[in-house]
Amino acid sequence: MIITLSIANERTNKSLFLNYLKEKQKEHNSTKEDVLYFQLDNISIEKPHQRLNNKNQSINILNSDIEINPSSIYISFPTNLEPYPKDKKFYKYNKPLFIKGLYINNLKIFKNDVWQLIEQAKKHGINTLVIDIQPNIVPKEIIKELLSKDFYLIARIVVFENGLNKYPPSKEHLLHIQKLTERADIAIRNGFQEIQLDYIRFADNHNLNHVPLEKKYRLIAGILKLFEDKLRIYGVRLGADIFGRVPFYENDIIGQKIEIFDKYLDHLHPMLYPSHFYGMEDKIKNPYQTVFEGVKKSKSRVKNVEIIPYIQAFKMSVNKTGLSYKEYIYHQIQAVYDSNAEGFIAWNASNDYKTFFLAMKDFLDKNKTYNNIQN
Repeated sequence: MIITLSIANERTNKSLFLNYLKEKQKEHNSTKEDVLYFQLDNISIEKPHQRLNNKNQSINILNSDIEINPSSIYISFPTNLEPYPKDKKFYKYNKPLFIKGLYINNLKIFKNDVWQLIEQAKKHGINTLVIDIQPNIVPKEIIKELLSKDFYLIARIVVFENGLNKYPPSKEHLLHIQKLTERADIAIRNGFQEIQLDYIRFADNHNLNHVPLEKKYRLIAGILKLFEDKLRIYGVRLGADIFGRVPFYENDIIGQKIEIFDKYLDHLHPMLYPSHFYGMEDKIKNPYQTVFEGVKKSKSRVKNVEIIPYIQAFKMSVNKTGLSYKEYIYHQIQAVYDSNAEGFIAWNASNDYKTFFLAMKDFLDKNKTYNNIQN
């Protein structure tokens, strides 16, 4: 069943979206897709396969936004939130048994000196690169070169910068989500082997406390399912980042709940930066214990996803621990292995990984078995 709705104004939009959120999933229809369509007048987004068919429509993959042309578009959200059937999943690409990842920002990947960073990453056992594809899509030429060096490549997409700050989402928010699915589609066609969603959450403030958590959970689940239904056909894996505190709490006002992410994804990445546990001095001062417990608690709450935490490769609050910066990173790496995580990704926003590489070298020199087995 398809319901087509023409959105005349914001008030109507909110009313219809609230009605949509109240719809209950029907078990007897678990494999059939019910879709609610929002028609946004005078807006369209071109599908990648249309580029060769219509010379007047194009996607400029190097510009900050996918090109928008006047006409109309349907933005759909699933009312049936049943995850993609397991028996229909397939994976086109092999991934490392144990992910040793590095984050690279969108500015860095286009600079000439990125290849020095890539060389150092390879030298220090890194097998995975997480690369921003916003504001600019990474072109095929760069991706091909990285693949030739045997890196597993993950495209990172920020869903809501600083979190969704209103409920229900406006038509602009809905359009934004649609554009992101198209961006992910292009990234995969260019050669990325996995998509990672970040900031898929509500704003971390109390202005949305009036919105029941169940509605926040359902909206996030709907977005996850949108990406699943769009991208699973390519045989890629899907992952998402969550706040580091989420594994320690059953429910959180930002709408991230581990059990919901577990239904739709292959990888879950708790951002277990010790410095970001504000007001919890014991977690800030003990990087090993914070990462170890965060992984263990995450693993205890999932059935499907692999837990691959982000670890802290920046100096914030390191002086509170009594450790050197290198020791601080080393302790986190040790915690990842001891907690039986399926890997880790190091985060430094400016991509300054000199000290991380020193810590990584020390760890692998002292634990050669890990380096030989978990590639």
